[in-house]
Amino acid sequence: MSDFAGVFYRYITILQSIPSHPRYITTPELLQLLEQRGIYLTQRSIQRDLSERLSLHFPILCDESTRPYRWSLDYQYKANLPVPSDWPAGFSNFQLSSKIAA
Repeated sequence: MSDFAGVFYRYITILQSIPSHPRYITTPELLQLLEQRGIYLTQRSIQRDLSERLSLHFPILCDESTRPYRWSLDYQYKANLPVPSDWPAGFSNFQLSSKIAA
């Protein structure tokens, strides 16, 4: 799988895992969920993805008043993400392109 496809899958998986406020998910919970899907990162990498990348385009909220950090999406945000949650991490570029085009 190309780097782009892997990063895309990781970002979509993270976004699908974040509940709407007032519910939340912690960084260690995200780490565990990603590992169950074959994505291995550090907690700091997940925090960087959320705070420095994904939050630029999505209304991600972070409660930094407690450790571990708690993440949620703005309760008014409604997403229709294009990738099913059961995609395996090893999708090839061809499979990824055909799924997006469908």
